[in-house]
This record gives sequence, C-alpha cells and structure tokens, in this order.
Amino acid sequence: MDTAHSDSPVLRESSGEKGGIRTGLKNKLIWTMLGVGALPLVLAMILSYLQGTKSLQGVIGASFKALAYETSTKIDLLIEGEISKNIRHAAHPIIKSVIQDFNQTLLDPVTRQKNIQEQSRNPSSAQPLLAAETVLQGFQKRKTPSALATRALYITDAFGVLRASVNDFPEFLHTGKPEWEKTLTGGKDFVYIGPVTFNEKTQSFLMPFAFPILDEKEKTIGVLHHVFETKEFFSGYMEPITFGETGHVMLIDSRGMVLDCPILPTGFVLPDPVLVRSVTGKNPDWVKTMGDGHGGEELSIIGFSPLEQTRKWISGSDGKTWYTFAWQASDELFAPMQKLFSWISMAGVVSVLLIGGMGSLAAKKIVQPIRRLQKAAERIGRGEKVEALEIKTGDELEALATEVNLMNDLLQKSFSGLENQVLKKTEEVLYLKEYTDSILRSVPDAVAIFDPNLKIEYVNGAFEKVVRQTADQLQGHSLIDLGLESTPAWKVLQDVLLNFYSEVVPISSRTMGNQTIQCYTARDPLAPKESPSLQSMKQTVKLDGKVFAFQVFDVVIHDD
Repeated sequence: MDTAHSDSPVLRESSGEKGGIRTGLKNKLIWTMLGVGALPLVLAMILSYLQGTKSLQGVIGASFKALAYETSTKIDLLIEGEISKNIRHAAHPIIKSVIQDFNQTLLDPVTRQKNIQEQSRNPSSAQPLLAAETVLQGFQKRKTPSALATRALYITDAFGVLRASVNDFPEFLHTGKPEWEKTLTGGKDFVYIGPVTFNEKTQSFLMPFAFPILDEKEKTIGVLHHVFETKEFFSGYMEPITFGETGHVMLIDSRGMVLDCPILPTGFVLPDPVLVRSVTGKNPDWVKTMGDGHGGEELSIIGFSPLEQTRKWISGSDGKTWYTFAWQASDELFAPMQKLFSWISMAGVVSVLLIGGMGSLAAKKIVQPIRRLQKAAERIGRGEKVEALEIKTGDELEALATEVNLMNDLLQKSFSGLENQVLKKTEEVLYLKEYTDSILRSVPDAVAIFDPNLKIEYVNGAFEKVVRQTADQLQGHSLIDLGLESTPAWKVLQDVLLNFYSEVVPISSRTMGNQTIQCYTARDPLAPKESPSLQSMKQTVKLDGKVFAFQVFDVVIHDD
C-alpha cells in the first residue's frame, strides 16, 4: 500500500507535464524558420515591388514626356511651316500693290468714311479685286491638309476694310477686331495666332491666323487673314499617334480646352482644375494625377509639353498657350504593374511554401534524435533496461546522447548492485522467517500473533489443535468472530487482549503516505515483568474442560 500511494502522485505529475506540452519542438522550429526566412523575404519582395513600381512609373512617365515633347516639336514645325508659307503669301506683289492702291484712294478721311459707309450698306457695290482673289484662290489649289482645313483666306487694308477673299465667310469691316489691330500695329515680324473659338456660321471651332502685308519700306499696309478649322488642321498630324488600345496624344490650351483629341471633342474643357494646372507647366514633364480628363478617377500618368515656338507667337497675341498631352487608360497602363505584383505574389507564396517544407525536413532531423533521447530517458526513469543510443549528428545532441549512455551504464550498474543486495536481504528474510516458523512450530504451547486491530495474523500448530481450525481459516478474524466452543472463555481472552493493548504506549509515530504508523518498544517475551510476585502474572482459562495458563506480551510491529 505504501509503495502504491507514494508512486501514484509521480505518475500523475508526469502525465500532467506531457499534457501541458501544447506545441512541439518541431512546430516551434518550423514557425521559427518561417519567421526568420519568410519575413525578410516578404519584406524584400514588398520593397522590390514598390521600387519596381516606382521605376516602372518613372519609365512610363519619361516615355510619355518624350512622346509629348516630340509631338509638340512636330506641331511647332507644322505651325512654323504654315506661318512661313502665309508670310510668303502676304509678300505676293499683286496683293501688296492692290492694298497700296486702295490705301491711296482712301487717304482723304471724308472720302474714306463715305466709301466705307456706302460699301457697308451695299457690299455688292464694292468692286471685287479680281486679281487679288485669283492669287488667294491659287494658294488653295494644292489640296494640302492646311488647304483642306481652311475656312477663310482674305486680306484687309490699312483701314480694316475687306478687299479680297476666297469665299464669303469674312465680314466687310474688321476695325476694332484684335487680329486686325494687333497685326497692323505689331511690326514686320509680328504673327497673330488667336484663341480657338466656336463659330456659329460654320458650327465648328476656328483658329485665326493673321500676318502683316508690308510695303517696300517694311511698313504694315494691310493684313492677311487665314482661318482654320481647328480639329481638321491638327487631326492629320496628331490622331495617328496612338499606342496600345487607348494611348494617344491630344492638344489642349492653358484653359484645359481640347483642341484635338481622338476621343474628346474639340472645345471640351477638362473639368478638373487641378489636373489642368498639373499638365500646363512651363517645361516638358510628366505627372501622376488622380483623374485623366477622360472621365476616369483612377491614378494616371500623363506626359505633357508646351509648344515652345508657338508659345512665343501666341504670347504676343494674348492667346492661350498650347500643350500636348500624352495619356493612356489606367487599366491598360498599370497592367504590367499588376502582372509584376501577381508574379511577385506567386513567387512569395512558393518561397514561403519551400521555406516551410525545408523547415519541416530540417526540424524533423533535429527533433528525431531529441525524441529518441526523451523516450530513452523515460525508460531509464522507469528502471527499464535501455540499449546504448547511437546518434551521429556531430553536434551537441550527439554529446548529449553520449552522456545519456554513460548515465544509463552507471544506473544499470547501480541497479545491479541493488538487485544483488535485495536478493541477499530477501534470502535473509526468508531464512529468518523459516527459522522463526520452525521455532514457533516446535514450541509445544499454543501461540497466536495479533495485529493492532486484534485480528489473527499467525498461529502455530498447537493453537490449530486447540481451536480445531487451520491457520487459513483463522487469519484475519478476532477470537470472538470464530464461533468457537467455550465462547465465554474466548471472550475472556479477547478482553484481556483489549486491556493489554490499551496499556501499550507507542514511543513515536511517523507518516507514510496517508497513514500514521505507531512505533512500539520490543520486549523479550521470556524476560519476567518487574512485579512483587511472579504468581500474580499467571492467568488461566478453561477451554473444553482443560485449564490453560496464558500470557500476553507485545512485539515490534514497525521499526524506525
């Protein structure tokens, strides 16, 4: 009983320790490897994606900037060529002579005012300048893009009076109009490029140009007017510039009004003032903006460039600076970035899985020897014989296995010595028991030994003969429980035992398990008690007609 009670708490504690292990060493190693390996990898991939996205945006922005600048240079050359051509037209001898003749006839203010009023009331009364008109019409014979985009080509004299035209588009009197006034007073090198405005007569947006007509002294004597339909003038040069499905270049002015675009109509004003300010800088550049001017609100990359040469002429005309605007839809533009993100994400997932798999294999190789050591330690703790462990890892685990084997050998030797001692002691106990039993059996007197509860533990053969029962029948019973004959006599013996037991005083007590053990002093049963008369010790009882003398004494039950 004592052994069972002392061992059971140890077993419960061991099982509790195993139950408290929620996460094994293998799982900890795997998670550690994932944390150490995957976290820097993921951070590196995120940084790579951000840097790659930034670099890609920079490349796209630089490409858009270059495209916008190239287109602006191309449009500058187009405008410059058109200006050079019209300056040559304004210097045509017939045009110059006709304007000079009319100016001479109208030098008298009274006559000039009278003729202007009369011709204003009845334009048909004015004699057409057939020669000048023929020259102007000759300028338009070649079906060039600018000729096809022309809506008006005419000349006015120094007094703003219409003198020749290729059609009936222009008004008769231009006095007070900015294109006539600025050109007439601007000097020999002045070129007027007016703002793009909507014309009710043609139901389109028109772009006016004006050039001075100079005499031999390079004095302005008249004005050559050339009016173009804006979209038709630029579309042949700009709209073919496309890339991808939505990428294109368009032309806007500093107000954000569209001059030409493959998607937006001419005259459309970009609704976002922030966007307009972003793409109308002084120098070619590219920007990232929220919104694209085409109805989208996503992040967009836009390249822009002012028309440098044209800006010089427009600034003198108080017009609006023109800009090229390179754009592509965000979905299409950022598709490479999305693809890059997908590839990086896939690479990250695969890398994490590889790290996890390799970590699992590495953890398995590390944990297996530890588990073998753990099982060996458990068996050694239970006292089982364990064979020597063979762990060849070349590290601390191998050294630990060597120490465990050494400990196991020492314990086995200790256990062998203890077993020999136990066997020797057991043999001694068995010998003493047999010796004691032989003595008790050889004693002619009836002998019975009782436990602290006064239950029979041992009887010799003489006692068996007295009660006529075997030792197996008697063990574990008190004298009055046996149902023996002469019950009163046996009850007397039982009472004597009780009285004697109550007088025995233990010398000490100790606790073993959950039991308190009383320790008694041993006494030689053959030594007489200290009393005035030995006769007073003699007690008798009559059993089955025979008189028996009996004596009760105590023996050692437990020893320290």
